[in-house]
Amino acid sequence: MNEITKKELRELYFKKRLRLKNKLRSNSKINDKILDFFKKRKNETISGYFSVNGEVNPESALINLCKLGHRVCLPEIIKKDHRLVFKYWNKTTKMNNGKFGILVPSTNRLEIPNYLLVPILSFDIFKNRLGYGGGYYDRTLKYLKNKTNCFAIGLAYDEQIYERLPCEKFDQKLDIIITPSMIIN
Repeated sequence: MNEITKKELRELYFKKRLRLKNKLRSNSKINDKILDFFKKRKNETISGYFSVNGEVNPESALINLCKLGHRVCLPEIIKKDHRLVFKYWNKTTKMNNGKFGILVPSTNRLEIPNYLLVPILSFDIFKNRLGYGGGYYDRTLKYLKNKTNCFAIGLAYDEQIYERLPCEKFDQKLDIIITPSMIIN
C-alpha cells in the first residue's frame, strides 16, 4: 500500500475543511477554550492570526485577550523562505492585505510572542501539524523556541485529524492542539 503524500493530504484536508458544517458553533467552542487556557496567565504576548480559507477563526478570543491585558500580535510574511514577523494588533488597528490575501497590521511595531496560535490543515494525536507547505510556521517555531521558549497552540476542527501525518526533520511539533471537543497535550 502506498503512503499518502503531504501534497495529497493538503488537497484532501483543504477541501474537507471548506465543506465543514457548524463552523460558527465550533469556532465559539475553540475561542472559549483559548480564553480558558489564558485566564490564569497575565501580560503575555500572544500571536493570533486572521483566518482564511476556512481556518478556525480566533478573532473573538484575540479581542478578549486584549481586554484582559495581554499583548496581541499577528504574523506577517515578509520574505519567501524566511520566518514570520509579528506586528502589534488590537481591534482598532488598521489592516492591510498581505501575502496570500492575509490581513496584516499596518503598524511597524514588532513583537516577539511567547504564545503562538497556529492554523492547521490537518493534525495527528502526536501534535504534528500539516500546513500549506511554505514552512513559515516551522521556521518561526524553531526560531522562537530557541529564543523565548515559545508555546505553540494549534487550532483545528475535529474533522481535521489524521491517523499519523508524514513528518520530516524540519517539521516542528505543536505543544497542544485545541479542537471543539478535545485538547491534545
